This record gives sequence, C-alpha cells and structure tokens, in this order.
Amino acid sequence: MAKETWSKIATLCVVAEIIFSSGAMAQGFPKHRQAGDAPPLPATATKLSASDTKKMLDGKTFTYTVFTEYIIYTGTITFNFSTGLADGEYLADQPPPALSGQYEARIWLDGDKMCLRHNGKQQCGGVYSDASGIYRMDDSSGKVAEIYR
Repeated sequence: MAKETWSKIATLCVVAEIIFSSGAMAQGFPKHRQAGDAPPLPATATKLSASDTKKMLDGKTFTYTVFTEYIIYTGTITFNFSTGLADGEYLADQPPPALSGQYEARIWLDGDKMCLRHNGKQQCGGVYSDASGIYRMDDSSGKVAEIYR
C-alpha cells in the first residue's frame, strides 16, 4: 500500500481509539452532548411544594427538554396525576437517524419531589419555577433534568 493510505488508516485508528477510550460510544451512537449541557437552575427559580407542583402541571401539556447522559430529548408532555401518568411525543437530539415516537411514564409526588419512572429507570427531584419555565432537578446529579414550558 502507498504511504498515504497507511497514514490515513493510522489517523482513523487513533480517532477510533480516542472515541472508544473516552467512553464516547454508547447504544450505538456517539456521545456528542451530555447532561453537563443542562443549564444551571436560574437564581430566580423558587422551589415548589407538592401542591404547587400539582397545580402547575396537572392536566396541562408542555413542550419540554430532557437532559440525559447521551441524548437531549425535546417534545411534548401532558401530566395526569390522577392516573399517575405523563405521556407525549419525543424527538432525540442525536446524529441521524433521529429517534422519535410516543412515550408514557409513571409520575407521582414524594413529599416536595416529583418522581418519574420510564423504561425501568426512576428519577426524583425537586421542582422549581420562574417566569422562563418549570424545572425538575435530578437529585442524584444535582443538575436540571427537565425543563417544561
């Protein structure tokens, strides 16, 4: 093989090694955005009580952004605390092909925290609001997990 071809192969191998050794591959797609991309909780946001959370969310539909380790989801969500369900549509922010569809999650209030369970994963956190939106925190990471507008 020509020297130029070997050089290209070596470059590709180095790039692949960097991607895999950094943990940048998961579920078959590159890790291009992280939960670290979640914005900080605004200083103007105030923590909501369980009754205030229910009043603000129950029976209403919002657009949302969900920050996960590998993907940022956007879509719509409708909360129904009487049935304990939230459902809607999602679009996954990832390299093509985009993932989209419908989902359903279990929801409940635990003290002043709102909890969601979807695909076997459970996450609870305090709920805050300000003029820009409603924010659900992830207690395990201390970061904004979801924003509803």
